[in-house]
Amino acid sequence: MANVVVISGRLVADAKKIERQTKEKNFTIVNFTLAHNHNKDKSSFFDVTLYGEYANTMHQYLVKGKDIVVTGHLIQNSWKDADKTLYRIMIEAHSIDF
Repeated sequence: MANVVVISGRLVADAKKIERQTKEKNFTIVNFTLAHNHNKDKSSFFDVTLYGEYANTMHQYLVKGKDIVVTGHLIQNSWKDADKTLYRIMIEAHSIDF
């Protein structure tokens, strides 16, 4: 089965960079939200995550208002909150084009 997403839009805010450390290595996570305009009256917002050295390199270019195209795949996260299971679908980016 295929799980591929290609979407264009503008960043709603500057990307947030998180540095993580494990026993083996350090790695970077970059998170941002992309607004995709369907027409002048309707927009959809997507949370996007980028990992690794590519994320570290791209972080400086991911600023509010930047028009980009994201290629990646969908991931679903779940967590428990007050006896309910909540879900969130995100895009895990493989590449970003300007």
